[in-house]
Amino acid sequence: MKKLYLLFFLVVFYSCKTKNKFVTNNSKSYEWKKLGPDTTYVDVLNKFSKNTETYWFGNGRISSLWADPNNANHLLAGVGFSAVFETNDAGESWQNITKNTPVIDVKKIIKKEDVFYIATGYRFKNPIRFSAIKSDFYGYGVLSSKDNGKTWSKPSGDFYCADFSLTKSHKTAYAIDYKSLYKSVDSVKNFYKIYDFTKKLSKNGELINVVSHPVNANVLYVSSAFGNKKNDATLFFSEDGGKTFTNKTTVFKQFAPKPISNLGYFVKDVSLFYDEKSSVLYVHFSIAYRFVAANKKEYFKVKQLILKSTDFVHFSLESVQDKKNGFHFIPFIQKIDTAFFIKDWYLKMKTPSDKVFKDIGQGKTHQDTRAVAVAEDGTIYYGNDAGLFKSTDNGVTWSDAFKNLNANLIIEAGYYSDKEKRRIVFGTQDCGFYVNDFNGKPRYPIASHEGGIYLSPHNINRIYIKDRHIKITTDGGKKYRTIRMNNGKPLGIVHNDGLLMEHPTNKYKLYASHQNGLYVSDSLGVQGTWKNITPNNHRGGRGSSLAISKSNPNILYYANELVTVKNKNSNYNKYKYQAHLVKSFDGGKTWLSIDADFKDLFLEKSIISTVISSDQNPDLVWFTLRNKISGKKVYFSDDGGNTWQNISYNLPNVSVNRIVYDANHEQLYVGNDLGVYRLNGQKWIPLGENLPKVIITSMFLDFYRDEMIISTFGQGIWVISLKL
Repeated sequence: MKKLYLLFFLVVFYSCKTKNKFVTNNSKSYEWKKLGPDTTYVDVLNKFSKNTETYWFGNGRISSLWADPNNANHLLAGVGFSAVFETNDAGESWQNITKNTPVIDVKKIIKKEDVFYIATGYRFKNPIRFSAIKSDFYGYGVLSSKDNGKTWSKPSGDFYCADFSLTKSHKTAYAIDYKSLYKSVDSVKNFYKIYDFTKKLSKNGELINVVSHPVNANVLYVSSAFGNKKNDATLFFSEDGGKTFTNKTTVFKQFAPKPISNLGYFVKDVSLFYDEKSSVLYVHFSIAYRFVAANKKEYFKVKQLILKSTDFVHFSLESVQDKKNGFHFIPFIQKIDTAFFIKDWYLKMKTPSDKVFKDIGQGKTHQDTRAVAVAEDGTIYYGNDAGLFKSTDNGVTWSDAFKNLNANLIIEAGYYSDKEKRRIVFGTQDCGFYVNDFNGKPRYPIASHEGGIYLSPHNINRIYIKDRHIKITTDGGKKYRTIRMNNGKPLGIVHNDGLLMEHPTNKYKLYASHQNGLYVSDSLGVQGTWKNITPNNHRGGRGSSLAISKSNPNILYYANELVTVKNKNSNYNKYKYQAHLVKSFDGGKTWLSIDADFKDLFLEKSIISTVISSDQNPDLVWFTLRNKISGKKVYFSDDGGNTWQNISYNLPNVSVNRIVYDANHEQLYVGNDLGVYRLNGQKWIPLGENLPKVIITSMFLDFYRDEMIISTFGQGIWVISLKL
């Protein structure tokens, strides 16, 4: 009888399996739980900030703010790359009001006649940061809510929305991405592209602001940033509803101080703000005067000017002063009641009694200003890359305002587990590196600044920090040593870009992609022990992923990418890209290309984000892609890469960042820019409930506890039980 039951079970089990050999039809619902982090670890900040200008710790980026003019306790915060959060108790508690609505990022929040409008969009120009590519400029345009965030309406036309402007009637609206202008004439129900500024912008220029006349919808201004010594940033003006534009930059350059250098000057950036209370349009622009130092290097002195106009035609000078810091940062102007704010590297404020803008919000409030709002009771809220802060004394002192607001932009996480203990480590953007041991205690910092991170699968205390140069600690973060190549130069990996991993069975062997090659060390990167195992026909590219099966460690799958970019000039618009996928049967001595079917797909269109192989069977291999090409996200091979099957199926058209295979349950999972998905037959379905629409940066399976742990770029760490 037992044999009959066993036979029946096997027949049913195999009849449910597809050709892929790793999918089941289990439909059980799971629920995600947030692990945090929710608060900063304030008492250790001074320890790590003695030699820095700012405090490289915090709780994540706040991209936008809205303060209720009638309720001092009511505030909305746009969390970077994540969601809109709401508080009704002045920041003591927060609720995600776009949890089920993808926003990618929230650039702007306004409320008009009981309707909320938000600008959404994903923007990463830099191909060496978070492995973004040119096509990774996307979003969902302008979203609106008539029920205080319970539901959101999305107009037709998806685009990265850098800014938008509504006329007083709300019937006509304009929006911009980084190169184009969009228009709606039906109260933000449909947007369509009406003008392309590409040929009118400077080499690396992009649009940053749009302001339309409140009554005459045909009149509008559009501004740009990233001017250079050959081309100015620009103020564009239209009188025909965006059909044609004239360059107004030369008109307001007359207000600039006389040249203080015979080497010339240029308009670095132009930003706009319309003050509805006073019906005044303000234009902020920065002019950079060129100099050459004694060491022959070029530097700049920058003047910041603000102009104002009451008729959208004629301008007068409001203020002028020197710019002291953050040359790379784009300043934005904002007037709230009678106070002016400049959202620059630091937050600047000018009251009617001030002659010039003064820096506020320094010290424990970090830098990289993103947003500012003033509550009904006069409290100033300040959002930056470290979190949200508030001041009740005009910026003299500040306190945290993000209690229980999980906004961490986690670039990468690492995970270790055994039967008795486990640990997760994670690196953030601008907010430091942390460890959490799942023991009920808060996270604790192990390094400052920002970057990716890697945790040894063999030793819970061996952690690698990827902050430009790779540093290793063997005591959990107390002491570090810089890993150096054979020539003495530090092993260089920026953020999470570039390969770093230990061998799955040899606890002393370390693999790394340093600049343009693949290297292996048999003593954890000690100088002089590195061997170059770069595929001969793929030199000049950096590694993005390496897969090694525990059942046969001699078989390697390696993805690399050739990216040529001029880092010194921060010129990320122009670069060459070519991906490769190769295989080795002898531990990296020789390599074989297995990407013949993907040559066109890999050419400047897609980044191979992850390659994995089964620990039980090295012939089972998968890879995922970051791209904006519908239906080309995930590929699978059951013969070691000789043939491939596209298993993208119904995945949304966003980048896929990670993939993991659960051999115990024969389940495949991917993490993309909208969450975690599980393959069920030939259909991808969202895994579990309660996880917001957010970018997934790391995924780990804990086979001892039957759990999945993920890190996100915007809402910290989450866990879900996978017990069937």
